Amino acid sequence: MEWEERFTRHTLLTINRRDNKYEEQGIEIKELPSQSHPVTATLRENTHEVQRVKFFTTPFSEPAGPMTLLKQIEQLPVSRSRLLADTEMLVPENEIGEALSKNETLYLASDGGAAEHKGSYGWVLQVGQLPIARGKGQAQGSDPRSFRAEGYGMSSGLLYLLQIHRFYGIKRDRSTMNKLICDNQGLLTRIGNSTTWKYMTPNVTLRAEWDVESTIVDSYKQLGTPFTMYTVIKMMTDLSPVDIGSST
Repeated sequence: MEWEERFTRHTLLTINRRDNKYEEQGIEIKELPSQSHPVTATLRENTHEVQRVKFFTTPFSEPAGPMTLLKQIEQLPVSRSRLLADTEMLVPENEIGEALSKNETLYLASDGGAAEHKGSYGWVLQVGQLPIARGKGQAQGSDPRSFRAEGYGMSSGLLYLLQIHRFYGIKRDRSTMNKLICDNQGLLTRIGNSTTWKYMTPNVTLRAEWDVESTIVDSYKQLGTPFTMYTVIKMMTDLSPVDIGSST
């Protein structure tokens, strides 16, 4: 049978579990809608019946992934992307995968402080003696204290490390050494305990600075990389790669 370049839209009357029923008489249209499906219709009394199992699946292409690490960060929820608003990669992008795939020790050192109702933070990521990236920013909150600022530094650094792993498809060997360095023992203790929980209790979400703590724990668990946590006795005013390597 020859194909006629004539299309008809039939009004849907009923939707059943096994089939859909449409009016027998339709309205001619000039072109097919973009979401149309070719089907086999059976003429019933005053209706056309289309079995739902015979609907064709509309082909579609997977959306293209972000072309750059920056684009991937921009697609994060606003609360997360703000944590990475001021970051700097310290090595060429084509060396990131090779550097993080090595069995050398990974260091992530963060710091934070607060004064006069303002808080700030910074962090440095390093593999062996090679600095990878660094970041800084302002701790949010009406009156952020030192603990909150420290938490912002750790959450920003871990989130950036997670984005690098995702974008470049990096999977570090679980036998490698990974060190998380911070000068706030209370924060390290809370994070160390939180990462061992099998489930979250409602009371935990009510404690102070939970929003920051939960971001840290979420990135830590998604990385799937075990870290050894270290604290430093003397406050590091300059988080340079040399200081990080020698402070452990």
